[in-house]
Amino acid sequence: MNLSAKTIGSGRLVPFLKTCLAEQPIQPGTVQFEITEHSLIYDFATSRATMNGLKQLGFKIALDDFGTQYSSLNYLVDMPFDTLKIDKSYVDKVLGHKQGAIIVAMIVSLSKQLDIATVAEGIEKEAQWDTLRDLGCDLGQGYYLAKPLPEETALRLLDNGG
Repeated sequence: MNLSAKTIGSGRLVPFLKTCLAEQPIQPGTVQFEITEHSLIYDFATSRATMNGLKQLGFKIALDDFGTQYSSLNYLVDMPFDTLKIDKSYVDKVLGHKQGAIIVAMIVSLSKQLDIATVAEGIEKEAQWDTLRDLGCDLGQGYYLAKPLPEETALRLLDNGG
């Protein structure tokens, strides 16, 4: 679930979710919020407090589009991320672009050392997916793996364990 900079910086998200958890039988560990690097630059202290509150409630947090904005490695140290989503612009360079492949390999290696899962975004070719898996990337998203589905088809696929 994507969170906007306004939502992260409002200071109201964590109290709202505490109320929701008290009223609804949901497992917070099954919900992952996604934020972009861009969302963090407006009010770092409030962003960090919000994310720490989400983690205390048991929610998971992903840093989306990693590498497209300011790419401060401090985010990986100061924020409680569970997942780092490697932007498509890097995935596109994993084949036939030595520097691109090296950067992706370093992102994956660093993430593993920090116990942060990696998701590669925008995978469109089998060779990209094979290379990303060889580099140790945990998960992938993109048309090569699955195209968007109508709700009914997606639910049927999930019901069948797919």
